[in-house]
Amino acid sequence: MKYRVKDLKELIKENGIKGGSMMIKQELIDILREKQLLPEPLPGKPIKPLQEWSKQKVPRPVTLKDIETGEITLYPSLYRAGRSLHKSPCSVMLFNGRIMNGKYNVTVL
Repeated sequence: MKYRVKDLKELIKENGIKGGSMMIKQELIDILREKQLLPEPLPGKPIKPLQEWSKQKVPRPVTLKDIETGEITLYPSLYRAGRSLHKSPCSVMLFNGRIMNGKYNVTVL
């Protein structure tokens, strides 16, 4: 079942449970289930974990080697490297181990 935070906080308030205004949604649900004010979730499909490739590894350092001059620039994240090249972080990641813009050899660490 889906619950709105506003409704959960009202239910907490009506039952005299203190500290509800400082709780996040999952804490509100846990407290209400503990006090048996909300039904337990029905068994259903288990929630799938995130795929390994979709887990964001933050930050991913990037080195850009200028092929013409041999200059190597180290960026602390994909975002910063993409911003300097006026590209998205995803496009920088796609060029890992390849040459981007005909000028930079990209290495994502």
